[in-house]
Amino acid sequence: MSSSSPSPLSEVLRAADFAAGKHRDQRRKDKEGTPYINHPIGVANILANEGEQNGRWKILLLPAYEAKTS
Repeated sequence: MSSSSPSPLSEVLRAADFAAGKHRDQRRKDKEGTPYINHPIGVANILANEGEQNGRWKILLLPAYEAKTS
């Protein structure tokens, strides 16, 4: 992989960081008031670890990231 193209992991981490920043003040309506971003990141983690090999789990984080980069 060339130094000019980021690794897939790097891209996902950048997207998660961007999404977390955009949603930093949002809380879920659960009893604990957990941060909103925890849910999509958790679902992406489950899908990535349950045999989702083709990367479709990335769509959970891409909308906010693509909005930033376009």
